[in-house]
Amino acid sequence: MYVVGFSGPERIGKTTFINDVCRYLQNEWGYDCLVIPEVTMRPENMLLDLNNLSVQEYLLYSQIASEAILFASTAKDIVLIDRPPIDILPYIVYSHGLRGGRRQGAELMERTSLDWVISKYDLLFYFNYSFVVPLVGKHFSECDLKLWKKRSNYLKSLVSTIHKRPKPTLNTKFISIGVPNSHVTETGDYIANKKSRLEKNGIKK
Repeated sequence: MYVVGFSGPERIGKTTFINDVCRYLQNEWGYDCLVIPEVTMRPENMLLDLNNLSVQEYLLYSQIASEAILFASTAKDIVLIDRPPIDILPYIVYSHGLRGGRRQGAELMERTSLDWVISKYDLLFYFNYSFVVPLVGKHFSECDLKLWKKRSNYLKSLVSTIHKRPKPTLNTKFISIGVPNSHVTETGDYIANKKSRLEKNGIKK
């Protein structure tokens, strides 16, 4: 099983892009591919109060636990994860203004999330928000946009940390989705080639 995470700010079209990549890998490369939706979109979590710090902490650890179960049980060729655990951290830190002792708790969650992605993922994509704007709805204010940028910059710093601490089989790649169709093909081919290269080197995924 080859594990690919897709990280990046909210409201820029990641989910649509990831599903398109999954279809491309199935249709063009013949891989049995599975998309894991972001944790807040799972039916059991859709009624939770996302403005509650305890809820965000629960979502972080429940995502890691559910991924651990999935990785141990699935027979899929490729698993695409829509927003890894690190994507929850910006909400915990910036939406709740953690400081002092509570900030130390956030640092523990940060280390846990980073270590999980580094040890369990094979490939991590980050969507550069510099090239896109959020799909702003009628309830998305200027204040929301400022917070969105803070969360985005923090998340990008987390991905950069992972990029500097690679394991032999983990690659990070920064991409833009400004031209969705061509990027779906490019991204799908990149994933498939990375997986096949590992297999040629005798690394079973």
